[in-house]
Amino acid sequence: MLVSVQTSIHLKLKNALIIYGDKGSIKMPSFWMAQEALLISEGQETHFRRPESLYAGYQYEARAVCNDILQHKLENSRVTHKFTLELTQTLDRVRREIGLKYSSIED
Repeated sequence: MLVSVQTSIHLKLKNALIIYGDKGSIKMPSFWMAQEALLISEGQETHFRRPESLYAGYQYEARAVCNDILQHKLENSRVTHKFTLELTQTLDRVRREIGLKYSSIED
């Protein structure tokens, strides 16, 4: 398997995900918020669209928080305090390792 990732804060890139396989490829524009995908196989293209939804972006998270508050829960069962703390620690470690610092966050 070969994976190639390109990222930049200085260049405007296409922000697309392309997966290549032996029989074709899958292309997803704006993969982090994909609404569509294109399957190319044996010279044929098949378009897929995400079904319309009431939710987009962080609305799932906002709705989960609202539901938990209404149910007097102090913690979400899917995104626990432990998971949140571990994720934050991982992101902090990665930022330290690559030397990324935000001016709004003090050490």
